[in-house]
Amino acid sequence: MRRRLLAALASAALVWIGGCDPAWDDATGQLDMPWLGGGARARLFTKQSTCVMCPTGYSFHRSWGSSGRSGHDPYDTVDAALRFLHRRGVLDGWPEAIAEGTVIDGEEIITPRAAPYRMTVVMIEPTVVVMRFDLGALIKLGAIDGDQTIGTPRLNQSVEFGTRLPAVGTLLWFSPDADQIPTPVPMTSAEHGEIVVKHLRLSLDRHADEWIVAPPVRTSSD
Repeated sequence: MRRRLLAALASAALVWIGGCDPAWDDATGQLDMPWLGGGARARLFTKQSTCVMCPTGYSFHRSWGSSGRSGHDPYDTVDAALRFLHRRGVLDGWPEAIAEGTVIDGEEIITPRAAPYRMTVVMIEPTVVVMRFDLGALIKLGAIDGDQTIGTPRLNQSVEFGTRLPAVGTLLWFSPDADQIPTPVPMTSAEHGEIVVKHLRLSLDRHADEWIVAPPVRTSSD
């Protein structure tokens, strides 16, 4: 009887722990966040939840979007974008990263690639990634680390995010949500470019030594 009671209490405790979903905390701070397709800035949210099987006793979660509950893990966004490039044969067209080895992800063996581009997520929902040509990226020369990047096992460098990019190198863009492989950003002048995706227009304007991505505007009704 005592064993059954203890087992019942333990089971109830696990149900209670699993049912208590802690609130998301807004961790955006001063981060330069990408745009949302609706025109607002995405925000970054974090939370810790109890994890009985984790060494620390908790698991850490991140989400970006208009709210923590409705958003997505930034890592998942970047992984989906690079999986798209892999499926479309773009990723394997770049050389293998030197001394990076391979990574096992589930049943997939990933060979990291060295892309001659820096990638920046400038919008989510739908996802739009801008690529700027930079041979230094092949050997991680001048790589940016820190709060404005998201790591990935598929590249020898992290993927950046935000709405301000160094004005260095030719610009390309792609969108997994629009099934658009990397293509040059259409330029109307040396200081202005436009990306149109899913009835949304993103304008890129050059100011001194950087490109600034303006909020998306709708081009037509769905």
